[in-house]
Amino acid sequence: MKKRSRRAHQNSENVQDDLKRLHTVDGLSWDEIAALPQYSGIPPGTLCGIVTQGYIPPKWGRKLGITRKRVRITAQVDPDTKAAVHAAAEARGISVAELVRRAVEHLLNGCD
Repeated sequence: MKKRSRRAHQNSENVQDDLKRLHTVDGLSWDEIAALPQYSGIPPGTLCGIVTQGYIPPKWGRKLGITRKRVRITAQVDPDTKAAVHAAAEARGISVAELVRRAVEHLLNGCD
């Protein structure tokens, strides 16, 4: 296995490209990638998910040097829709903000 230098990634696309290259081109398993210094401590399944799902959990994004700009988006919905959104988030064990963020990301990736 080649030794790679530790470097801060500037954005999630850099991380995804690097992981995809390590796995598909260099032929490293996710366990081997997780053992590299720049990815140490990040579970192999999470690294795989970063490539396949395109989402980097904030906890690991900070470790990888990714800074996120946050903006608030509001929407006017009826009480039934609000209750359904809150129930869906609770059923998944995530916040409403995270549920909406994932839904928007899903739509933006052409998966409507």
